[in-house]
Amino acid sequence: MASTIYENIKFDTVVEQDDDLDEAAGMAGLYEKICSLEKGGSTHISKQFYADGIELSGGDAQKLAIARAFYKNAPIFILDEPTAALDAKTESEIFKRVHDNIYEKTTIYVSHRMASCLFSDRIAVMDRGELIELGTHEELYACNGKYAEMFRAQAQYYE
Repeated sequence: MASTIYENIKFDTVVEQDDDLDEAAGMAGLYEKICSLEKGGSTHISKQFYADGIELSGGDAQKLAIARAFYKNAPIFILDEPTAALDAKTESEIFKRVHDNIYEKTTIYVSHRMASCLFSDRIAVMDRGELIELGTHEELYACNGKYAEMFRAQAQYYE
């Protein structure tokens, strides 16, 4: 069943207007999109089942998933390849929004994209299931190991 934006954020079948939904959407960078829609958060996410539904872009779909995490307000966030299909600018925006809004929560990024490391307190570099490096960005970059090699390979995409 296709759901509305608010139903998707709340992950519930019955959704009423809720300030927490708008706050979560705002923290994820999705609130302006919601406000631009005729039915706002009550807009269905599917053109297949609803003629007036919408299809979200890759970036907006990622923001919706992050809004769901903000709304749940869990003490731990696990983001597995949260920006894999996004351009570098949108990726940076999403990482900044998560970083700016998670206060005192543990966030684990699983990613091959190195931009997330710039927001991380500790970085664990895995190779074939083994931990090969552990430290801050500065520490690992200075060691000139696998982390530094991967970071330099992707650095041209960071602003």
